[in-house]
Amino acid sequence: MPEYRVTFPMTVVVRRGSRERILSLAPDKILIPQSKVDAAGMIDATCNGHRMRLFQRDLMERAELIYDWSQNRIRIR
Repeated sequence: MPEYRVTFPMTVVVRRGSRERILSLAPDKILIPQSKVDAAGMIDATCNGHRMRLFQRDLMERAELIYDWSQNRIRIR
């Protein structure tokens, strides 16, 4: 699975039990996508053990790929 480092703040929906909260995710956090893009353009991801949903477009525009497990590669800036 790829890992991304947040480079600009982004809005995410954090799941806590049966509730969801909208939060801003700060730069330098590491996101690990857990699903493919749904019909609304959102993906499931984890960050520090917290499950969240975010727009795939935000991930592509506001984060950088730092590691791709499928290719066993580290990306250096």
